[in-house]
Amino acid sequence: MNSCIRSDNKEQLDVIYPYINVLINALNSYPFHGTVYRGFLLNTVQLAKYKKDRTFFWSGFSSASKRFAVAAQFAQCNTVFEIIIPKIFSHCCGDISDKSAYPREAEVLLKPYTYFRVLGTKTEKHRGIEYQIPVLLVEATVRNLSGVWKSNDDGDYFICQYGRKVFWYGRSSQNRDYSWSHVGYGIIDDEDVIHLAFGDIPTGRDRYTGDIDIQISFDYATMTKILDTKNSFLTKSWSRVSAQYHQDPIPTGLPIYWSSTSDELTGHWKCNDGGNYYISQFNELIFWLGYHPEGRWCNVAAGKIDKASGVIDLNWGDIVCGANRLYGTLDLLVENKIIKKLAEQIKGIRENTFLGSKWHRVDSK
Repeated sequence: MNSCIRSDNKEQLDVIYPYINVLINALNSYPFHGTVYRGFLLNTVQLAKYKKDRTFFWSGFSSASKRFAVAAQFAQCNTVFEIIIPKIFSHCCGDISDKSAYPREAEVLLKPYTYFRVLGTKTEKHRGIEYQIPVLLVEATVRNLSGVWKSNDDGDYFICQYGRKVFWYGRSSQNRDYSWSHVGYGIIDDEDVIHLAFGDIPTGRDRYTGDIDIQISFDYATMTKILDTKNSFLTKSWSRVSAQYHQDPIPTGLPIYWSSTSDELTGHWKCNDGGNYYISQFNELIFWLGYHPEGRWCNVAAGKIDKASGVIDLNWGDIVCGANRLYGTLDLLVENKIIKKLAEQIKGIRENTFLGSKWHRVDSK
């Protein structure tokens, strides 16, 4: 698999892409932050390439260990990379130490195209053997949209990608008085095109919904809109600002610019998970932005309501405004002006769940 990734052969990549996607998606369930080690046998010329402040990436999946001694055993190595993974980039890898057939190796698997910066190189002796130790800091991940983006019309976008699923929250900048605010959910196809459904939410003045197609650049650094079914989405392009998590950009007490009649869901809701939820309904389409006031989590959702039964079927995902990285599906029931959780399927850190189970309306005009 790694040799195919490194070859950059499109035909080969098309064949193995589903397997790469499955593996990356599985690693999302086991984020890790801390220090890991990866051993190499490098000559003087190869080692000299890792100068202070150099940035680079390894294109394939890269195995590392939480234990220096394990990494030092690799292929008579003379060089052990010390890799610092900040919490904001814990999504760049998966801690598979208790999933591996060799749990003593304490393995952490780094995803392809993780970016590193060289902080410096030190020399240390371990068990009487001298090692060169380049110290690396994870600074970004590539070919994943997760992070903060800026649009050509000065909008701010907070995005998370889980496998091929994309969840985002977009808003006009403070310079434009937050005149629009929307959420979106989409799927990335084999040509790196996002097919995305969006809906404005009542924390902005606009009130549109529609479907757009967005072409992602090869390096996942820019995006361009290529189709707008209703010609209602004014943004044309996006550029990545940061790949960091937990940006915490949601101010408390967001204003409500529009609401609905009592038999619809549009408005501000509170949940028993302590969160605020801003929901919009366009006929059978439902969109929401939910966030915890302390930044513990922030999620968006998109789906449909069956008006006859009152059952809502949603896809939801955490975005970079909060600390969590979970996604899944929710079945909800609207009954007597209360929303109740019926069922859920969740992916991410397994011991967690979607904590909310009951919502009530706060504001209605």
